[in-house]
Amino acid sequence: MTESITLPGAQKTHSGSVFTQLQFKLRQYGLNHYDAFCQSVYELRKTQLGTLLTFLMIGVSMALPMGLWTAVHSLKGLTGGLSHNAQMSLFLKMDITPDQTQNLMEVLQHNPDLNAIQYISPEQGLREFGDRIGLQGLSDSLQTNPLPGVITVEPKLAGQNSESLAKMTAFLKTLPGVDSAMLDFKWLNRLYSILAIGQRVVYALSILLGVGVLLVVLNAIRYLIQRYHKQIQIYQLVGATDAYIRRPFVYMGLQYGFWGGLLAWMMDNFILFSLTPSIRSLADSYGVNFQAPYLGLGPLVVLVCLGGALGALGGYWALSSFLRSQERV
Repeated sequence: MTESITLPGAQKTHSGSVFTQLQFKLRQYGLNHYDAFCQSVYELRKTQLGTLLTFLMIGVSMALPMGLWTAVHSLKGLTGGLSHNAQMSLFLKMDITPDQTQNLMEVLQHNPDLNAIQYISPEQGLREFGDRIGLQGLSDSLQTNPLPGVITVEPKLAGQNSESLAKMTAFLKTLPGVDSAMLDFKWLNRLYSILAIGQRVVYALSILLGVGVLLVVLNAIRYLIQRYHKQIQIYQLVGATDAYIRRPFVYMGLQYGFWGGLLAWMMDNFILFSLTPSIRSLADSYGVNFQAPYLGLGPLVVLVCLGGALGALGGYWALSSFLRSQERV
């Protein structure tokens, strides 16, 4: 029986050759992708007008849902500020005395659930009403004042839930000297419902326009396939793999989506910059602090990554469909 002899360093040489082969394959793989990327850039530059129009179509499709999402998110912030500034109005009885009014004010001030308590006398209310309608001498022309005294309070529970506010309103109605209590909170609840519907609409539009981006890229890639139909057939005849043929078109789709996402980010920020002064003026009229919701780095990354992924998927899908159709011929 003969014994096998292992030469010193043979195992080391074998592992070194495996590492060298792996390094060569990785280098070749990187070079193939680099060549495909450069080829896709060159092809897109050849049709600058068509490429730019495709970028704009994708940009508009992606800018719309992102802009609507930003608007809904900003409105939610504004309504949060409005709900925290909600006020109750306590209308006092006409025959209430100044001492009873003072006692009621003290009771309200010691209530831990109330803030910003202010008394508006009937004379002050009539004067402010006359100023508002342009009749500054209204109080002098009337023999009796038809307006009751009013106490405005700001509940600490504002912005939490409408049920707690309704209970507090019912409690304040029972205080001595109070004729009625009013809290106009239904409009804010309606606004919250509208915003919830708007958010769902944004999600639906995002899906529909995402499909639209995919179809735009598919159409653009199919046009390029028709232009290079014969060249693709030659590649197939000389033995090029499907992955090699598909790769430049996938990079074209990736660039369509990437630059379209970047344009969408720029368009949304431009629109927000144009609307910010008007929105800030409206927010100031309601006493709400408004911060301009400009799209930062996070939304930019989301837009370019999502656009690039949809574009690459569209390019892959278009070329795969074409190559399958060629196999059936």
